[in-house]
Amino acid sequence: MSRKSNLNGPVVSAPTKVPEPFHPLPEKPMVMRRSFEDRWGADHILFSRGYSMVPNLFLQTYALLTPAISAGEAMFVLEVMSYKYGEEDPYPSYGSIAKCMNVSDKMVRRYAQSLEAKGYLKRVARKYNTNKFDLNGLFYALHRIVQGKPQNAIKQKGRVLTN
Repeated sequence: MSRKSNLNGPVVSAPTKVPEPFHPLPEKPMVMRRSFEDRWGADHILFSRGYSMVPNLFLQTYALLTPAISAGEAMFVLEVMSYKYGEEDPYPSYGSIAKCMNVSDKMVRRYAQSLEAKGYLKRVARKYNTNKFDLNGLFYALHRIVQGKPQNAIKQKGRVLTN
């Protein structure tokens, strides 16, 4: 309280406003909500057939690779990777990929041939069974982008050369 004088009377006490210490509200930590439900909604039927993890680097750069990958070839890669369950190369049939992509077997084979010619895919024949699809060439190309070397590995006569 402070003392104030009043011209018409005795001195009166008036409350002094003491500034309160400033206590900002603590910031809520930014919570990254990364669950599938947060991103796609809570409808579990969307995940009833499983899901695939796809690096954003691939989605953002497949068309920028040298040589570039077409949208159809990129979808082929995603379909092949949906059959990869561990470290072993995936081995889906051309027919199952074609059915998922709603294209002909012949078109799927063209995608595979094109990716192989560009050095991104290696088809490994298996006796009496479907091919294995080795995408290490593509993974190598994506690593080179991260390293700031956008020129990619090119397969020539069984060798991998770098630009």
